[in-house]
Amino acid sequence: MEKIVYVDMNNVQVYFESAFPKLPKKVLDENDKNEILGIFALMELMPGAIESFIELTKHFETYVLSTVPWDNPSAWSDKLLWTKTNSVSTLSNS
Repeated sequence: MEKIVYVDMNNVQVYFESAFPKLPKKVLDENDKNEILGIFALMELMPGAIESFIELTKHFETYVLSTVPWDNPSAWSDKLLWTKTNSVSTLSNS
């Protein structure tokens, strides 16, 4: 039986803080960062994330694992779209 590895998104595959410069300072100062609508769509890929994920897939059955803040309804769709845009298969075909 192949072992399973779940890879988290925030600060593992996704550089969470990379969204901050893309938002107005007032928005950052006045809100819980996890609850800012659209913030998850602005995040960039963590350096080395794709290469690391590919390496893991050589040894394990590998899945992306994440959850969303309950008070941020856009996080569900933002994380799904981010994953599709930044997946190993998408990036290796570009």
